Amino acid sequence: MAEAREMLEALLSDPIIQLVMKSDGVSADDVRLLMEEASERTAQNQPLPPAHMIKSDCEFGKICV
Repeated sequence: MAEAREMLEALLSDPIIQLVMKSDGVSADDVRLLMEEASERTAQNQPLPPAHMIKSDCEFGKICV
């Protein structure tokens, strides 16, 4: 799990990834929260829905289910 967190942090610190997130209106904290929720759901055998089914107009921005 620590390795996955390190990999996520490395990706989130990449300048290109940061530009894409900025253009999408997504913050690093949004991505961290999504990954935490996915981890919890996986532990409970409740996987996230496919990306095309994720609601894009929620109160928390563009990442919500």
